[in-house]
Amino acid sequence: MRAAGFTRAPHSAHAWHSSAGGRTAELQVAAVASSADPGGPFSTAFQQAETRVIEGIRVPVPCIEDHVILQLLAAVADRRRFAPDLLDVQYTLEAYPASATGPLAVPALHARRRDLYGIRGDRLKRLVALLRQARRQLG
Repeated sequence: MRAAGFTRAPHSAHAWHSSAGGRTAELQVAAVASSADPGGPFSTAFQQAETRVIEGIRVPVPCIEDHVILQLLAAVADRRRFAPDLLDVQYTLEAYPASATGPLAVPALHARRRDLYGIRGDRLKRLVALLRQARRQLG
């Protein structure tokens, strides 16, 4: 990260800042990241990612449903991050209302977490409950 021009953010061990052209970006790396593990959540999300050009750089970008799943996993993994991560899920649901009956619907996300991510049992029930909580807080 330092070689790419980033510096650690003072408020989090998992956040980095970079400034260029008068603009600052913050990159947050979730504590549950497991890119070295082919079955980890980030690896799973990025295996399904599409390449997009952002600020002239080609980067893999996870689909919106994987973004929501990663946010829910982060909320469960670190209680200090629970409220911000759940708020990110709410903002995502607000930003993509047309997807509420498609890829961001509770049954669709439930199936994706179970089938693609291999999340089962109580952990799956907890994530579904969190998603429903985020939806209720929107309404």
